[in-house]
Amino acid sequence: MVCIMTTLYFDQFDSQVGVIGVLAGPVGVREVGWRLNPRGASTEPDEMVQRALGQLREYFAGQRREFTLPLDLAPMEPVAEAVLRALSTVGWLTKNGSTHARRVATSHRSRKAPSRPARQA
Repeated sequence: MVCIMTTLYFDQFDSQVGVIGVLAGPVGVREVGWRLNPRGASTEPDEMVQRALGQLREYFAGQRREFTLPLDLAPMEPVAEAVLRALSTVGWLTKNGSTHARRVATSHRSRKAPSRPARQA
């Protein structure tokens, strides 16, 4: 197995929901989240990290609903990667999530649980 070392860069910003960090490299965004450990990543300014932070700021300002950044996925099982790539095509969850939930609910109606007989004393 060949291991290629890639320099990663880190920066963060204070959003309405807390401090959000971005870890990225030249290929794309590796991680976004709270309490990220930069694991020795450079804190020097980086174009990919700044693009990600800019899009996050736009999102929290209500000016963006989709992110247009390449991802730098860490090595993983092919099935896991396929699932993540498929999920990336779903779109904005709060807009489409209720539609998907209604589809699931109407196609999988649950049956009413049988009532329990009255307890005899």
